[in-house]
Amino acid sequence: MSVKDNMLLPKLGTFKSPIINKKDTSNITGSYIQDLSIALASEDEEVKSLSGGNQQKVVIAKWMAMHPRVLILDEPTRGIDIGTKSEIYSIMRKLTDAGMSIIMISSEMAEIQKISDRVLVMHEGSVTGEMAVEEATETAIMNAAIGVIENHIDKTEKK
Repeated sequence: MSVKDNMLLPKLGTFKSPIINKKDTSNITGSYIQDLSIALASEDEEVKSLSGGNQQKVVIAKWMAMHPRVLILDEPTRGIDIGTKSEIYSIMRKLTDAGMSIIMISSEMAEIQKISDRVLVMHEGSVTGEMAVEEATETAIMNAAIGVIENHIDKTEKK
């Protein structure tokens, strides 16, 4: 599908008429294309023709258009170059600074430590670690990931 269609897909049910005004849709998509610095020739360009990083930005724009309070990003920077990773991190920071909550699922230790405020670690479907990013050392995260619980979760309850 085109960039425009991808960005508008979740929003289709919010339009008041089955006839969608092209100017309105261009205003919506154009603002996200600009705000997220999505490199493309036209909003009618197919998403699959974009670089991996620009594809990721289209996905983020698609859900931002719905104005969610919580955004879940699963491996948001997998397979993209280091420059685009920085752009994605910047976008995420801007969103959280504006009041949005982001749940990021990542298998990259450096990414978790760089962008997170709080880290939850799961092992076999259960939360086995919860820690502030300052406590989220590689050892603490890996211990929680393999099920070695250091009781970070109940630390505040015991005070």
